[in-house]
Amino acid sequence: MKRLWLILFILFSSFLFADEKTFVREYTYKASDYDSKVTSRTNALEQEKLKELEDIKKKADNALAEIERLKKELAEAKSDAEQLKLTKDYNKETNTLSAVDYANKSLQAARKGDYANELLFANIAIELDPNYGYAYSRSGSAKLNLNNYEEALKDFIKAVELNPNDPRILLNLGLAYNDQSNTTKAIQLYEKAIELDPDYALAYLRLAFVYNDQGNTTKAIQLYEKSIELDPDYPFAYNNLGSVYDDQGNYTKAIQLYEKAIEIDPDYALAYFNLGSVYDDQGNYTKAIQLYEKAIEIDPDFSVTYINLGNIYYNQGKPELRLSNYKKAARLGHKGAQDWIKQGEVQKKVRRACIVMGLIIIWFASGN
Repeated sequence: MKRLWLILFILFSSFLFADEKTFVREYTYKASDYDSKVTSRTNALEQEKLKELEDIKKKADNALAEIERLKKELAEAKSDAEQLKLTKDYNKETNTLSAVDYANKSLQAARKGDYANELLFANIAIELDPNYGYAYSRSGSAKLNLNNYEEALKDFIKAVELNPNDPRILLNLGLAYNDQSNTTKAIQLYEKAIELDPDYALAYLRLAFVYNDQGNTTKAIQLYEKSIELDPDYPFAYNNLGSVYDDQGNYTKAIQLYEKAIEIDPDYALAYFNLGSVYDDQGNYTKAIQLYEKAIEIDPDFSVTYINLGNIYYNQGKPELRLSNYKKAARLGHKGAQDWIKQGEVQKKVRRACIVMGLIIIWFASGN
């Protein structure tokens, strides 16, 4: 009987002293893991908004010029019929100017991450000028940001109906289709945008992302390089091209491109993260830690960076630092980190149960 109790004690001891990381799959997140359809949109968003501001200003200037012209004609109108027509045209232009103003407010709200007001102001612009295609595009953008993909798609389709030759609106409709995994339609729209504006760097960038997502890296590289040729100061193109070479194991080329992205935009958190992951893969933990910490300094909510930092610290024999970084990632909503911590809590309970069971076994084995 004592031999049986001894065997049971050994079995429970094996659970008690088991390595707690047995359920953990050590993994370094890389650029290709983090870059998603949503991230692709986010990466290019600020640069696109600057171009949208230019379009808004141009439309506002045109409306102001037309208002001034109509004012003069109204002052010189000779008949009631002529005055009535000019007044209608004048009111229409003032509504257009107001719609442009609200479209601009929608854009500014988007830049602040205030997507509810982005949608609100876009809807007001539509009410003021139901034929203002860009207002529907802004509404669609807001709905994309709020994850209302079906309604966003309807707005973008309406925007294209009103402005079929606007490459930026076509690009947004393509993005909505891409978010729904309709890459065939997305590619058609991106190519149409390029046909309308062969110098539209962002269209090449988004088209490259689709081809890279499909595994056609040769085509993706060509398109990223074209985007860079058209806009050499566009950091996102360098970062995305770097991620392609990174996935291919061409770390020298990837490092050059990530560093170029950082040179252009020193506050580009994703580029620091991607560069850090390359040095992480190469075992240069000192350099990787510096870059991951810089990414966190710029974007403290960058959850996957904490995971990579935690893995490095574990490899350096610092499990307590891994735990603290995983906890930060979990608080930011990283599911993998949350699951890891939950499993750790379960294992703690199992260990406590094993301790109790071990004490009981010892008590019985002692013959009491």
